[in-house]
This record gives sequence, structure tokens and C-alpha cells, in this order.
Amino acid sequence: MHLGDDYADGEEGRLDLPRPDLDWFGELLVSARAWRLLEPLMGEHVQALPVDFTTGEECFILNVLTVLAGVIDPVASQAEYFKSGRIMRVERMVFGVDDPLYNWPPAFRIAEMRATRFINAEVRELIRDAGLTGGAFTPVEVRLKPR
Repeated sequence: MHLGDDYADGEEGRLDLPRPDLDWFGELLVSARAWRLLEPLMGEHVQALPVDFTTGEECFILNVLTVLAGVIDPVASQAEYFKSGRIMRVERMVFGVDDPLYNWPPAFRIAEMRATRFINAEVRELIRDAGLTGGAFTPVEVRLKPR
């Protein structure tokens, strides 16, 4: 993806589109506006790294620090795994928890899929209510683990 003054559409040259508040550039890239909204919720779960663009825009790369292990329900999920136990491809992701009131961190990764970032419902609602642009959300089902 082009991160200059405009976005390229591949055929017509450049499109004069507003830069989104949330973007993906190997890590999550957010506008200063987005970070001001998200920062109070993130605490020790996210490291914000300032990015200097030649355009003078203030942006941040968000490095999600929290990694959860053992939250995937392997029976209910549909995924292919590498021999290492990491996930290769997911058709359906289901998380399993022991406590129905489990307090999900605002942002996290999972041990089996470290390149993917997850957010909790509170962060999702904040992003939607603020009208931040550029984010796409895929819901993850959460079930109680059988006892």
C-alpha cells in the first residue's frame, strides 16, 4: 500500500482519498486522532511508536505487547496448524474461556497466531462511536470451556 500523499488504485494513477485513521503496514498504523482516543484504554498492552512522515502527519505504529496462550477452542475452531503448533490458516476462530465474565485485554495477540491482532468489545465500540476510518473487524465467537 502506498503511504504517500495519495493512494494508488493500480490503474488510474492516484486517488485523492483521505488517509484512514487505522491502517496496516506490517503493524497497525494509527493517526494521532485515533491514538488520542485509544491510549487511555491500552495501558501496558500496547506500545505506541511515533512515525515521522515527510508530509508532517503525526502517526503511530501500535506494537501489541500482550500475548495470550490457550484461548483457542481447538474443537470448535476450524484451523490448519503448522507442526510447531502455530496456526497456518483459519476458517473459523472460537475462543474458549473458563469464566463468562473474563476480562479481555483491550488489545492482544494469541500465541498460536502472533501476526494477528485482536481487540475487545470496548475498543471496537470506541472506534465505531468515534467514526474512525480504515478498520475492518471480524468477530470471534467466545464460548465457555466444557467442565
